[in-house]
Amino acid sequence: MTAYEKMIAIIHNKRTDILHDFLADDFFLVMDMEMKTKDDFIKLLEEELYPSMDKFNPYSEEKCLFENDHMMAYEHVWTEENGDKYHITGTILFNEEGKAWRNMDVSKKLEDK
Repeated sequence: MTAYEKMIAIIHNKRTDILHDFLADDFFLVMDMEMKTKDDFIKLLEEELYPSMDKFNPYSEEKCLFENDHMMAYEHVWTEENGDKYHITGTILFNEEGKAWRNMDVSKKLEDK
């Protein structure tokens, strides 16, 4: 399974068994200038994202742009429940063990058409 496939399984199939092994102990995510540690990120997924996805899937147009042993770049469209849409571009850097070490996401609000 590629790193991108693992990320998709973690998000869409709520595979926390893969999540805990996928993330390095010193993992952090920078999302629109806000930083989350590994514990913060796991809590966000398990307590907020996963329960909300039972009612509404915010992800669409998901695509892996590039992946090798050192990094992965991806994009998707995130839709809020109110209909606002954001184009998300992200990069994950992997440590020497192949675990996600640093993750940076940036978002840009899409204009209504």
